[in-house]
Amino acid sequence: MVKPQVAVISVGMDNSFGHPSPEVVSRLSSTHLYRTDQQGTIELITDGKRLWVKTER
Repeated sequence: MVKPQVAVISVGMDNSFGHPSPEVVSRLSSTHLYRTDQQGTIELITDGKRLWVKTER
């Protein structure tokens, strides 16, 4: 089973499809979840060993 530490969801604010679904958000509850509708632009930076996340908001 995959256990991601970080998840990024690209979704428009107030989208008419209702994305992301509550089920998806619930399944990712144990990760650091970033959403473009909430944080804006999300940048993932790595040196091959460590990971940094920069957000617009």
